[in-house]
Amino acid sequence: MSDVEQFDPLAEQGAAKISRADLEGFINIAMAGKFDGVESQFSALEKTQLPVLMKTDRNRWFEVAEELSSDEIRSMAKFFTLVEEKIPSCEAADKSPVIWLCKVLKKRGEFPDKELTRWIKSNTSNRFLPYGSVL
Repeated sequence: MSDVEQFDPLAEQGAAKISRADLEGFINIAMAGKFDGVESQFSALEKTQLPVLMKTDRNRWFEVAEELSSDEIRSMAKFFTLVEEKIPSCEAADKSPVIWLCKVLKKRGEFPDKELTRWIKSNTSNRFLPYGSVL
C-alpha cells in the first residue's frame, strides 16, 4: 500500500488568524486551574484544534495575546505547557505558544516571573520553555 496524504482542513488554520473566541474554551479551562487530567477535558473538535494551535505562527499569538489579560496569559502558558507535555501530537519545541505568551508578558514588563518560570520548568521536558531558542 502506498501512503496517501489526507486533507486536513484544520491544518490550513495554522496560518490563519486566531482570536480570543477560538481560545475561549481553553481559556476557561486554564483560568479554572483544572490542570489535573487536562488531556481528558477536551471535546473531539478541541483535540483536533490543539496541534494546530501549538504550531501557530508567533505573530498570530502576539496578536491574540493583546486581547488577553496578564492573568489569562499566565494561565494559558501553564495550560499549553501541560498540553505539550501530555498530548504527543502537540509537541512544539521552540515554536511553543508558551514562549510567545511569555514574550508578551515581558513586553508588558511582567516577565521574567520567577514563580511562573519555576512552574513551567517543573512541568515540562521541553528545553526551550519558557524563553525559547537562544539563537
